[in-house]
Amino acid sequence: MLGETLREAHRTLDAEQLRTASRQQHQLVAALARTAAVLAREAGQSVSDTVLHEIEQTLHGVLADPDVADRWSIRRGGVAARSGLLQRKRTAGA
Repeated sequence: MLGETLREAHRTLDAEQLRTASRQQHQLVAALARTAAVLAREAGQSVSDTVLHEIEQTLHGVLADPDVADRWSIRRGGVAARSGLLQRKRTAGA
């Protein structure tokens, strides 16, 4: 819904809606990235500022483009399972 709100604000050039939605987007993305970092650290993985930035950029992309959001939503489990962090974790535990 937030992504739709942002896209609509851009389409209609609604400055107030755009400010509000952009603020919400940045808060949500930052909170999700922090949560991902905490979960990774709890799993024994370090998270660099570069990785945190990449997480944020991915989430911004998901919110900006409905096609990206659909693909990410459908594949997020598969993408996460193939990520280097999870592969290393599985290999170490096996």
